[in-house]
Amino acid sequence: MQNKTTDNMDNNNPTEMFKDSEIITLLGRKSVLSTLKCLEHNGACRYVDIYNTIDVSKGTLYNNLENLVDMKLVIIKLDGRKVIYELSDCGKQILNFINKLTDYYSITNK
Repeated sequence: MQNKTTDNMDNNNPTEMFKDSEIITLLGRKSVLSTLKCLEHNGACRYVDIYNTIDVSKGTLYNNLENLVDMKLVIIKLDGRKVIYELSDCGKQILNFINKLTDYYSITNK
């Protein structure tokens, strides 16, 4: 696995931390991937590694999976593989905001 240090990340702005067991569900795999690619392009996250995996719901982001609590990682299953991204504080804020929007629209559209 590649180096997972956060030396190049902006740690000056405190943000709301995700709970260790928190699961962020977005609108689907394409939305998740588009969001991560946009964050990566803007320097808010970076690709770290891929693992093979099973039993992870399609289109679901997992934060702090498998004791990766202090590494600011988000893991998404994509075509049977676990794709790992490392987030800056800005990236975490953006994903948290998207999660709140998703929750809002899922409640109002029922």
